Amino acid sequence: LISATTMASTSSSLVLLVNALLLVSFFQFSVATGRKLNELVQEQPSVPLKYHKGALLSGKISVNLIWYGNFKPSQRAIISDFFNSIHSTSTQSKNGPSVSSWWKKTEKYYHLPTSTRKPTSLVLKLGRQIFDEKYSLGKSLSNKKIVRLASRGEQRNAINVVLTSADVAVDGFCSSRCGTHGSSISATKKSKFAYIWVGNSETQCPGQCAWPFHQPIYGPQGAPLVAPNNDVGVDGMVINLASLLAGTATNPFGNGYYQGPAEAPLEVSSACTGIYGTGAYPGYAGNLLVDSSTGASYNANGANGRKFLLPALFDPSTSTCSTLVYESITRMSSFGSSLIVPSVQELVKKEITEIPDRYIRTSCSTTSVDHEINKSDSVGHEIPVINIKSLLSADPILAGNELVKLHSACKDWGFFQVVDHGVSLSTVEKIKLETHNLFELPLEEKQKLWQKPGDHEGFGQLFVVSDEQKLDWEALEDYAIGLEKLTMTILEHMAKALKMDSDEMRELFSGCYQTMRLNYYPPCPKAEQMVSNGVYRSIDHRAVVNSTKERISVAAFHSTNLDAEIGPAHSLINPTHNPALFRRESVEAYFNNFFARKLDGKSYLASMRIDKEQGEQSS
Repeated sequence: LISATTMASTSSSLVLLVNALLLVSFFQFSVATGRKLNELVQEQPSVPLKYHKGALLSGKISVNLIWYGNFKPSQRAIISDFFNSIHSTSTQSKNGPSVSSWWKKTEKYYHLPTSTRKPTSLVLKLGRQIFDEKYSLGKSLSNKKIVRLASRGEQRNAINVVLTSADVAVDGFCSSRCGTHGSSISATKKSKFAYIWVGNSETQCPGQCAWPFHQPIYGPQGAPLVAPNNDVGVDGMVINLASLLAGTATNPFGNGYYQGPAEAPLEVSSACTGIYGTGAYPGYAGNLLVDSSTGASYNANGANGRKFLLPALFDPSTSTCSTLVYESITRMSSFGSSLIVPSVQELVKKEITEIPDRYIRTSCSTTSVDHEINKSDSVGHEIPVINIKSLLSADPILAGNELVKLHSACKDWGFFQVVDHGVSLSTVEKIKLETHNLFELPLEEKQKLWQKPGDHEGFGQLFVVSDEQKLDWEALEDYAIGLEKLTMTILEHMAKALKMDSDEMRELFSGCYQTMRLNYYPPCPKAEQMVSNGVYRSIDHRAVVNSTKERISVAAFHSTNLDAEIGPAHSLINPTHNPALFRRESVEAYFNNFFARKLDGKSYLASMRIDKEQGEQSS
């Protein structure tokens, strides 16, 4: 899934040429900020973007699209899906990096306290779509005409986006910019509205405005990347729209967050021009994901199964350009590692009669299992079964009864079986077969994917998460997608059962990470607690083995996004009636501390309790 493309290094003379062209492009700008197209990679600021004490857009903002010229329905759908992906949590197509997790980096600027502005929030929603297919202002547009078109949208609490088709010329288009953003006074002169303009460069200047999906007009001439939506012009427009949208959010009226002169500012995205993945340099977009079926390069999943390539954003907390791809993988990989251990499967082939000491945990016993099951008098010994079809039923009584069962299972057991879950039987059987076949490979074949020292992924004891080896089976991918949808359905209903704010649960798992673990238990010679504030139970994983037959399991772990905080849900906490039982900390810190404890059950969960004397139940 990860591109292994390499590029030749750029000569110093070429870097000087790029810098010279960059200066030219600065002086050609008359409004803040367009994508400066005479740049391949922008020199990054070394200090945070300066706040110039101006207003930011806040609250619910409508994004209105003014389509000027001839656009195909498929092109409109691509851009509409991009905007619909910004705050989407349930429609992102896969678990990894998403448009919504990219946008959260922009939202960080809204949470920064300043002397003149309190932390606030911004929610964008796709609003009106206005079509001008008859070119009412002609096919050659000045900046004034762009503003006139923008004024056709709403003029309060709005961003009006003008999109010009490939046969429309605009002042400065291709020579110095692919688009721009700015503001204008409303017709009543009582308020300002923000606007964005972006043009389709497919026939006019794809080497400038659609790179890296087209060879650049100068610099290293590497092979262009395959556009994720198979439309070089519109996929290039998405890149420019994303850059300008981030700039509009953080510097809508020219006095927000930016560095440098106001007439040519470096904003949250333009400070990172040309960077899409780690390792980017002139002519190379950086390390990206690659769609195995189409060969398209992308770094963000979006609504309706879309994939997009989005620019890096300048992170105020690190003063660096933050990318989606590899940043997330690197962060996950940094949480812990595993040493190479002997293969248990190969060990059992020697027909051992005693279990080696390293595989025996004397602290665990069957009596402790029985003790945990019997903690609640309301629970018998029959594992709870949740029918997802009933849970989603339009019949309120049927759905309500199933929700009560889900709540009880989470509270009293900490686990349950699901039926009628929507993941096809053929997909389940296929992943079981592929997993079995994997473990049956000869040892010399498995050693090619053996876990490296310090890594998570491959054959070994721990997890399946790394940059280099990919077990890229179609069956595994289909299974992962099905489980992700099922997981989000269950989480949303758990929130409902807890009477928790559903948006809070979606926010927590927006841009979440999914880890797959394939377990092989050989024949053996001897046979979500903090978020719920202690209401729901967390149990230790246990598996029953026997002396004659192996056991194989495929586990999927769904974690919150790494930029979130983990702790009791705010909507459940009341200082008087339901005080927080666990402290809050960042998800990244939680994982680092959790993995530092090795295989030590729920010891870290216990350390998170505010009142450690409050019982031993972990939920």
